[in-house]
Formats: sequence, structure tokens, C-alpha cells
Amino acid sequence: MSGIFGIFQKRDTPPLPATLSAMHDAMGHWGPDGAFVWHSGPVGLGLMLLADTAEARGERLPAGGDSQPDVVVAADTRLDNRDEICDRAGIPHSERPALTDSALIALAYAKWGAQCARHLLGDFAFVLWDARSRQLFCARDPMGCRPFYYYDGPDRFVFASDLRAILAVDGVPQRLDETMVLAEYMAITRHLRSRTCFVDIARLPQGHSLMVQAGRTKTQVDWEPQPQPELRLESDAAYAERLRELLAAAVTCRLRGARPVGVHLSGGLDSSAIAVLAARHSRATGQAKPLAYSWSPPPDANAEPDDERGLVELICAQEQLTCRYTTVTADDAMRYAARDVSVEPTDTLLRELAVCRMAQAQGVRIMLSGWGGDECVSFNGRGYLAELFARGAWHSWAGEIWRRAKSPANGGWKRIAAETILPVLPDTAFALAGRDLHAGAHAVLARAGRHGSPLVAQARELLRGQWHAIRARPGVRRNQVRLLSNGHLAHRMEAWAAAGAQHAIVHRYPLLDRRLLEFGLALPPRLYQCNGLGRYLFRLALSGVVPAAVQQHRSKREPALTTDHQRISQEGFERFLIQWQTGEARGNPFVLEMAARYHQVVNSR
Repeated sequence: MSGIFGIFQKRDTPPLPATLSAMHDAMGHWGPDGAFVWHSGPVGLGLMLLADTAEARGERLPAGGDSQPDVVVAADTRLDNRDEICDRAGIPHSERPALTDSALIALAYAKWGAQCARHLLGDFAFVLWDARSRQLFCARDPMGCRPFYYYDGPDRFVFASDLRAILAVDGVPQRLDETMVLAEYMAITRHLRSRTCFVDIARLPQGHSLMVQAGRTKTQVDWEPQPQPELRLESDAAYAERLRELLAAAVTCRLRGARPVGVHLSGGLDSSAIAVLAARHSRATGQAKPLAYSWSPPPDANAEPDDERGLVELICAQEQLTCRYTTVTADDAMRYAARDVSVEPTDTLLRELAVCRMAQAQGVRIMLSGWGGDECVSFNGRGYLAELFARGAWHSWAGEIWRRAKSPANGGWKRIAAETILPVLPDTAFALAGRDLHAGAHAVLARAGRHGSPLVAQARELLRGQWHAIRARPGVRRNQVRLLSNGHLAHRMEAWAAAGAQHAIVHRYPLLDRRLLEFGLALPPRLYQCNGLGRYLFRLALSGVVPAAVQQHRSKREPALTTDHQRISQEGFERFLIQWQTGEARGNPFVLEMAARYHQVVNSR
């Protein structure tokens, strides 16, 4: 994976070399393995190379393949269906290893044109210049695993993997969207897929492509989460076996490339499954075993009974892995609090930055994460009880709530009643029930009131929009589709892509493999909540994969991580507030003001 940037002059004038140099300089840390700039006519493209696969070592600009001299591709990509594309294009097996992913994208474009992204599997953000049609074609993978930002002005189209490269271009407006800055701190941006903290700069939504010509810009949807025709297999065991196969395939294709590979390991189902499958595949193929990393602090003698590190160590003992735990200081937290969220996405980065530093020191270039599992294949079945209740399936509903009530881990009758009744309520009644999901955000808004009612009113509107986007509704698939369609998955991956680039690390997300997503959206709803168990099928599929204690563990609590994180964060944020109050903090004044107001509210709870 790499970083890309470029410019298309709509009035057919060549881009200034100084403009491309400024963009290159803004993204210097994205290209540890080389930097390439190409320009011809009205277009200039840049590639900052991080060669995380064998094929990526051959990436250059111009890249498009000898068979298509009029096509040039700049790509941040890892394609997982290379053989399929080669088969369709008639490429001999002997020639395939030398083909870069950029060359395969050019072949796909030659065959399918503007529909080509629909035929690609993997993580990608790319731009293709078609000199014959004078068109710039841009595309992003189904879940937005790789970032893509752009400015579409009357005279030029500017794009990059990093916002700072776009802002480095003279003439690009830099009007701050103050509402979005406030929303970033309040974490109420998950339903906003295209908006950034700058009024005139957008992100290309996940699963979308963009065609830019001198006179028009057209966006199209290539993939979006939709309920699939229900998959019918002969038994739960058959579903579990199919899920294991898809999980193994998703992990295996993401192990391709530079070694050693890192894996997140929290002790939860998602990361544990990935760590075990990665370890077993590496062992079977004679590769170096993965290096495990946990956000939790190093073990101590004061662990609680349900301490997540006990589960981590069970996985490590089973697979003969060593886990590196994370140490974060108050100074780390202070620097984190002072980050400029308008250009440096910060989603859950305090601990991940520490992981990246450790991993880089150990030569890791690929980090596997379990992010995205909760939204689909390991979904907890939210909405299932309400769906049974709403359609009058009384026998099934009564049986399921009785089985759930038997286990204290399910929260008792009060939680069962809430999961049954609240999702079926209209929005007005739900609000009257006192389910304020954003009390903390309201407190930040109150602190920010001195900035004037327009800002507060707009932020409150975003708050209402997110509330509608995330509240539970009847029906498993309905909730899955809503979660997968929100921007929160891509938002975190954009933050991690930028942070990873600083440490020459690429994050990969097996549970967001398109094949797994489509499988998850085709499962009978009961397989997500069955016999009193949430995440039923995922647990069943992990029989014989993870230790029984991990497979059966129901709590999402991470007490060691939570305690350490709260302590360190408070110390660091207090130091930041002192810097801000004394004028020592440096950066955009409004961004610093919003950071300070947010942390004041957090620390006053």
C-alpha cells in the first residue's frame, strides 16, 4: 500500500512542477520505498511507495501496462483476486508475478471500463488517467480501507491520500468547517461519509467511484451493503464450516507480503480468531509467526477476575506467540490531545500510535486488525428479539428470551425487555423513554455555546442525525446494513492509514473482506442470536480454533485497558489544558479551543 496524489487541470493547462513538489513534500513520510511523479498535458500524478507485497516492489509511474499507452494509474492497493483478473484478460501464468496491481487495474479498466472497481477484491484507492477520453477515473474499495480526499474546483481537480497534500496546493480554499471540527471531538461524525473538516474538500465515500472530465464530475456507487438472498444450508455446522473457510481465506490473502506480520490481540473473539488463523497459516507455510500486540498495559499483580490479558495469554500459549503490551505515558496523551483533528484524524489512535512505534522497531510492515467484525460476521444480533416481537413470532420470541434469561451475562430481564421494546418504538417515543445516547456531547455543546448559536445549532443537527443513524431498529439485517453504511468504519481506517504511514505500516482488516460481508448479509437472522447466545455462529465457527474460555467469553469489558487509559488520558489532558490556558499550545486557534472544551467536559465527569 502507498500514498497517492495528483492534479487535473480542467482548462487543459499543465500543472506547475512546484505544485506537484509541494504535494510530494506534504506526503514525504508516505513513501519509504520510493517517490514517483509523472505529468503529461493537464494531469500530474504522484506515488509514494510502501512496498508491502512482492508485486508492489515493481510499482512505478507511469504505470498502466504496455498494452495501454493511453492509460496511467496511480494506486494505493492490494488486490486479492489477481488470478481472476489475469484469467479474464488471458495473461499467461508465467507473466503474472511480474504484473503490478496498477497494471491489473489498467487491464480491468480495459475490459469493464467505469465498472471495473466492481470486479476488484481487496483494499484500494486509485486514480486512472485515460488520455484518449480525457477522463480521470477514481475509485475506492467497498469499505473504505484506504483513504481518498479531493477538491473539485472550477479549474482543477486535486486529490490525495492525505489532506495536507491537497492543502499544500495554492488556490485550494482552506475554509475550516467549524461544525465538523466540533463534531470530530464529540464523535458524532459516523453517519457522514463524504464531509471533512474543510468546506471545500471531500472524501470519496466507500464503495464509490468518480469520473472527472473538464466539464463535469460524476459519482457512482460500485458496492454498498444490502441484504442478500438468504443462504440455506443443511445445518448450523455447515454454516460454521463455510464461515471458517471464508475467515481463513480472508486472513490468508492479507498475510501476503512483507514479514514479520503484526496482529492485534485483545482477547476478544475477532482479534483472537485472526491471530490464531494467521499463526497457523504461517506455521503451515514455513513463514515467521506473527507478532502480537495488545492495547492493554503490561500484566501486573492487581488484575481483576475478568482481566482481558488472561484471555490474551491463553491465545499466546496455544499458538506459541508472544504478546507485546502497550505502555502509554501522560506526555503521549498530552501530544494526542493537541493533535489537529482537521488534518490528522485521531480515531482511537492514542494506543495504536504506541503499537505502531513498537511494531516499526521490530520490522513489522503489515498489521492485521479485527476492526469491522462487530458490524457483520460477528454481529451480536441486535434487533432480532424486536423483529420476532414485531411480527408476532411469539413462540420463537418466548423461547429465545427464556434461554437468554438463564444466563446472568445477558443482563437479565430489564435488558431483554429493552432489546425487545425499544427498537420498535417510533423515534419520538424512543426519545421520551430517556435514551439519550449523547449526554456527553450535549455537555460539550453547552461549553461551546459562546461561539454562537449557528455553530451549536448545526452541531445539534449532526447529533440528531447520528442518533437516527445508530439507534437499534427491528431486524438483524436492517441494523447490519445501517452499521456497514455509516462512515465510522472508514473514519477509523483513514486515521490508522495516516498514522501507519508515519511508521511504514499498513493495516489490513480481514473481517471487512467483501466475501465475508456478503456471506454475513445472507445468513438467517437466528444465527446471530440463538440458544441465548449473541454472535452464535461466529462462536460456533471458532470451535477448535480458539480456546474454549475465549470462545465462550461474553463480556466486551477490558478492565485493565479501561483503567489505564482513563488514568493516563486524564493526566495528559490536564497537561494539555495548562498549555492551552498559558498560550503554549501551537496550532489552529479554533481547533485548540474545541479540543480544550472537549477535554474540560471529559475531565469534569
